[in-house]
Amino acid sequence: MKPKTEFTKILLCILCIISAVNSNLPRGKTTIIDALSSDTRFSKFLQYIQRLQLVIPFNKLRNVTVLAPTNDAIEKYERNLKLHNKNIAIDSKLLHKNPTSKTSQVRNSNYFQIEPNGPIYHGMDQETLLLHVIRDGSYGSGSWVDGMVWESNSGWRPAENNTKSDGEADEKPERQGIMLKSKIDKNGKIMIGNIEVEDGEIWCFSGVVQALGGVLRKPPPLLDLLNNNFDGKKIYNNLRLNRKKKLNNYASIEENAITDYSYFINGVSAAGWYDNILKRYSQQQEITLKTETSSKSRHTLWVPTNNYLIQNYEYPKWNYLVLGQKLAANNTIKEIVLKDVRNVMRNFVSPTSISVARLGQGKHTIPIINDDGESGLNNVTLDISSSGTIFNGFSVKSTDWIANDGIAHIIDSNSVSPAQLEWTPRKMLMGLNATLFLTLIDDHGLSEYVDGSKKDEKWTFFVPTNTALEQVFESVKVFESNSPKFKEVKNWLLYHIVKGKFEKEDIFDGQLLRSEYNSSRLGNRQQIIKARVFSRTSEPLSFSNNSTVHNNADKPWYTFSDAPLELDVPVKVEDYANIYVLSAPMSPPESILVSLIQNLDYSLFIGVMGASGLTTQIQNMNSISVLIPKNEAFQKLGLSYSYLTLANNPSAKKDLSSLVGAHVCTEIIYSDSFEKGCQNCTIESIGDNKTIRTNTVNNTPVWFQKTSSGELIVSVTNPNPDTKNTKQIEIDKAKNTGYGSLDKSTSILHKDIAFSSGVIHMLSDSLLLPNNLIFSPRKLLSGMNSFAFTFLLKNLNLTYVLDPISSETNETNPVVGYSFLVPPDYAWNNLNAYREFYRRVNEPENSIYSGMNLVTKSKFFLEKDKSENPWRNKTTEELQDFLLRSVKLHILPIRADGQLKKVKPSNKKERLSLSDKDGFDYVANSVGFETLLDGVSLKKITLNSGRTIFSIGRNSLFPNPSYPIPPTDSPRNYDGYGIVLRSGSLFSFYGNGHNGVLSHKNGAEDKYMMHELDIVLIAPGNEEKVVSGIANYAWYVLLVFIGLGLFGGYMGLITLWIHTLRTHSGYEEI
Repeated sequence: MKPKTEFTKILLCILCIISAVNSNLPRGKTTIIDALSSDTRFSKFLQYIQRLQLVIPFNKLRNVTVLAPTNDAIEKYERNLKLHNKNIAIDSKLLHKNPTSKTSQVRNSNYFQIEPNGPIYHGMDQETLLLHVIRDGSYGSGSWVDGMVWESNSGWRPAENNTKSDGEADEKPERQGIMLKSKIDKNGKIMIGNIEVEDGEIWCFSGVVQALGGVLRKPPPLLDLLNNNFDGKKIYNNLRLNRKKKLNNYASIEENAITDYSYFINGVSAAGWYDNILKRYSQQQEITLKTETSSKSRHTLWVPTNNYLIQNYEYPKWNYLVLGQKLAANNTIKEIVLKDVRNVMRNFVSPTSISVARLGQGKHTIPIINDDGESGLNNVTLDISSSGTIFNGFSVKSTDWIANDGIAHIIDSNSVSPAQLEWTPRKMLMGLNATLFLTLIDDHGLSEYVDGSKKDEKWTFFVPTNTALEQVFESVKVFESNSPKFKEVKNWLLYHIVKGKFEKEDIFDGQLLRSEYNSSRLGNRQQIIKARVFSRTSEPLSFSNNSTVHNNADKPWYTFSDAPLELDVPVKVEDYANIYVLSAPMSPPESILVSLIQNLDYSLFIGVMGASGLTTQIQNMNSISVLIPKNEAFQKLGLSYSYLTLANNPSAKKDLSSLVGAHVCTEIIYSDSFEKGCQNCTIESIGDNKTIRTNTVNNTPVWFQKTSSGELIVSVTNPNPDTKNTKQIEIDKAKNTGYGSLDKSTSILHKDIAFSSGVIHMLSDSLLLPNNLIFSPRKLLSGMNSFAFTFLLKNLNLTYVLDPISSETNETNPVVGYSFLVPPDYAWNNLNAYREFYRRVNEPENSIYSGMNLVTKSKFFLEKDKSENPWRNKTTEELQDFLLRSVKLHILPIRADGQLKKVKPSNKKERLSLSDKDGFDYVANSVGFETLLDGVSLKKITLNSGRTIFSIGRNSLFPNPSYPIPPTDSPRNYDGYGIVLRSGSLFSFYGNGHNGVLSHKNGAEDKYMMHELDIVLIAPGNEEKVVSGIANYAWYVLLVFIGLGLFGGYMGLITLWIHTLRTHSGYEEI
């Protein structure tokens, strides 16, 4: 395209006419050489013309303006030249003169062929000198226009038509000369190329000569304009002859931007046009640039700033464009990347030099570059008006920056990009440098997810960084498609893809996202990804600690299946996908055991599951929900837990299996199942409440309910019954499942913890008790290993208290059950009467019952009892009476009315609470209990410390025990009260059907209880008969000391007697 429009031609013709009218054309001055020769100011300029062999070409110039440096200007140029480079040759030299070369046929009077590697004189070559020739026409001093751009003869070449051998014409387009820009300051001073035009123009028939106050230098290359941020002063100060700076063809945009236009340079390089458009040439290469054999042409750059490119092509997009070819997995993808980057960058490059000033106002058709980096592909519109310049939709901020190899214009950062590319997840992932993830996607047949094939649906991708993946996969290895490892990796990849586009601001804490991983262990349902949203001060339940640095402490912290975000915001793919970059990979849920051991507060369930023998069964079950009680919940069972965990006890193992089974549901119930539904369950809606009913492995129902506050409730009774559904109510009553009360429920503390075959919900501190679970006195006694108490019940004919109570009675307030106070075996074995009674029951004489659970010290007592036990000479009836009264004191009958008298502290002394140093604990409240021993009752006293005691007396002060619990050494004396060590409820044994939940609200506070005391309570009236083993020891020690005293006294008398004898033997007779 020829840059001169009709407007420009008319303007230049008017300028020429004005110049001709105002000039006096001297006769005899025909050529430019004649005009120069007529003024001694230009003698040195003529010398340069001669030395550079340009006399004949100058004589052939027509209708030109020559900007001739004066002698003073050239002398200044030579001084500066010597100062900057002492190696520049003073004399003219032809570096590689080719004597056989001939000037080609001249097709224009202003053109001649430049010899490659032609002569250089004082550092100036032919092209630099031709820079002083303006080929647009003859212009006098009054013809210059501020901001006008002029074309010089330097580097210009006319179009040429060659004929190929096949007869087809091949046209070489015209190559423009280097442009110059004129400026007129406020004082009217005319500047060309920053050099002042002086007075004294000379006209001739070939044109006009204008005096120039300096030597024109070639404008900087386009690359220098870009690298120096279009700072004109900086550019010309840095301009030096024979510069040899280098620029990397590819500079990662992740590095700090060196200039405001470095992104544009990267884009031109990525498009493969760097050599054609921006490559810097040495002086000798620039000569070659101007020859006919060179294919390099000039270009116009419509240059966007880095800010503009960032606004229109965010980080991953621009990274894909400039680095995508290096990141591409194959040539096909490379071609797609190259096509995309060229479609973007061609909008910023036009072939040839296009000056806004030369075109003038109006709408113009401008070409943009083709794939070859030279020719124009499509035409776009350039709209020039007094209000501004618009190029192809871009607002142009600054125009006509002159360069050696073209012209540059700067685009406004607020412009809108006209390039419309189709963005796919693959392109964005390449821009994010997620190459390992992409490689795995392609190798496992999942390319359709990232290639845009599924753009009709919404998607969310969770993509770990390459660094994170390298920690998981030592090498990206492709396995056989039918191998388990191949399927495992494929499922891992599908776990990172979610159907649906989720925005970050819409994600809430605990939200469940369904991945594309359809697990057979879940009945081919989608495995969940759990989103967590934490404040900066909160801590997650479990976290891998592979966190990233967050600059803003006020922003929430997001994790997905415990994997934290690497980038704070998702990367959008058109309007159908979001990509979240993770600093750690998400791990698909593992087995239930692996999921449970991550939280030690719930570790007891693993042991209980193993003791019940259900571990393998639960691990092999699919699509289940497991309700995990906290460790404290099992501890609340007290004596019941000791029974349930007995080894080699079939009854205990069966009951424990029933207890564990009550916490395993046969359907997956997530917290969002109320909205999304579930398969093998029933969702009931009554008012605003929704309840899900499903079954446990015990084939008993369990209900889930979500409250208005979002709390998740679990109950073995229906918390939201339909009162109209009388049939269901009758069924629930028949099964003793209960109905209609949230008091019979427990809340879920940690919900939706996925494992490979289901989901775990962690209960607060409660247990779900199956309806068929019965804790009888015999079971709890076996859990305590209480041989002594069982032995006494059997041999004192009291075993009836261990059996269920008959409902047939005529009493008005009958006994309906019992509670038990059971001293441990070591406490009974400390009692002389018990040891003697046990010895008599287990004849023959002097034998020790080998199965008895006795501590070592008690064995010693029993062996000594045959001579030292004060009960040795008592009758069996006396022994039985004493022990019967003692045992009855430890059995508390519970009557039908269930009324227990509560006694609160009655005076100030009882209400006082002393400090720990006093060693005493005071009464908080007490309850009176009837015992089987007629006329004797006990007080159950709760102390301020939380301890529970049973007391016979009226004392309100009780010392804090300092011995270990349960005590195994140095037991307390018989102080009239016993401290409760452990307790357990006799659930369901006496018809007391429990509500299905053992929680902190009810704990072990059933009215039918079994308590383990630290000592044996002594019944009133039995005190005088009690002689303990410790008392025996005391008497024995006393006698020993008396004996030793008597022996010492005797020995003293003997010593005195001997001394007396020796004294007397020393006297002389008188």
